Amino acid sequence: MNDHRILFGVTWKMNKTRQEAGDYTSRLLDLLETIHGIEQAQVFVIPPFTAIDAVKLPSGGKLWTSAQNMH
Repeated sequence: MNDHRILFGVTWKMNKTRQEAGDYTSRLLDLLETIHGIEQAQVFVIPPFTAIDAVKLPSGGKLWTSAQNMH
């Protein structure tokens, strides 16, 4: 077995409100549960800083959440 994980993610730039970010996160988590072999990947999202907690809290650690430091 390969010890390296595939990184798979997206940056949202300044798109999505806090509500949209939370809704998207819920849908993404539901989708990830249906993907065979997803445990071999590390999924991350980089939302606007105003929505970090709206993504991080509901993800329960299943998603890496990061912040942007430039526009």
